Amino acid sequence: MSRKLDKIGEELARTKARYEAYGKRIQELEDQYAEQEKTEINEIVRAANLTPDQLQRLLSKMNEDPIPHGAFPDDVMEVEQNED
Repeated sequence: MSRKLDKIGEELARTKARYEAYGKRIQELEDQYAEQEKTEINEIVRAANLTPDQLQRLLSKMNEDPIPHGAFPDDVMEVEQNED
C-alpha cells in the first residue's frame, strides 16, 4: 500500500483503541456513579430510621400528594438548590 494509506490505517487503529478505552472508562464511571448514588440514598434512609415498609409508604404518599412549596425550612431548600 501507499505510505498515505499506511499512515491513515495506523491512525485509524490508534483512534479505535482510544475509543474502546474511553468506552470502558465511561462504563466504569457510570457504575461508580450509580453505586455512590445508591450508597448516599441508603445513608439518608438509615439516618431517618425508616423501615423498608415505611419508606415505601412515604414515597407512595409523596407521589400522590407532592410536597407543597414552603413545607421545608428555607435552609433545607437552600442546600438542595446549591447541590444542583
